[in-house]
Amino acid sequence: MHVASMHERARDHALADGAHEVCCRKYRAQPDVWLAWITARMVRGEPADAKAVLQRAVDALPRARHADLLSKFAQLEFKHGSAERGRTVFDGILASSAPAAEPATAHAATQAVARVALLTPSREWL
Repeated sequence: MHVASMHERARDHALADGAHEVCCRKYRAQPDVWLAWITARMVRGEPADAKAVLQRAVDALPRARHADLLSKFAQLEFKHGSAERGRTVFDGILASSAPAAEPATAHAATQAVARVALLTPSREWL
């Protein structure tokens, strides 16, 4: 993952994706490896590609890790993508795993941050 982050900093996205691909093949059962690749794609402004990587991660990871990974993906959607898509992902998590409290807490916290961001003027206006 370190090599991938070096390529990300150098803005060499093809080599970064190659390094992420190798890491995800080697450490297939580690959600942090998948999340690093998803985060890199979202930061680059490639939400469709990030969603494709998310689907591969969901296929590779055990079901017990899905809610946490999807919750983090929804937070990335709020931060780097569309807030509406983030809400949709959170709603899907809540619908599929109603007893799980952690995604619900993350959803509530992200909603609160989004409301504050709407009410707070950006630094450009100051």
